[in-house]
Amino acid sequence: NPKATELPKIVTQGLQKIYGFQHNDGGWGWFYDDDGAAFLSAYVLFGLISVEDAGFTVDSQVVERGFNYLDSALANTSDVGVRA
Repeated sequence: NPKATELPKIVTQGLQKIYGFQHNDGGWGWFYDDDGAAFLSAYVLFGLISVEDAGFTVDSQVVERGFNYLDSALANTSDVGVRA
């Protein structure tokens, strides 16, 4: 199946885009230059871990920076919606 052989390339390209959208603080937002958001960052991390669980290599530094961002964002908010 030719499409199956393209999967690693497609995943790698997608990962590179996600890596490129990670903000300097380690989080992700809707856009490259907006403020990071805890909910969206958690969603991206869930996706990255899922990709890794599927057997693909994910940059561990990107994941670590993302979790560090979440730790900081959750420690600095009293918004129960964000904390949930």
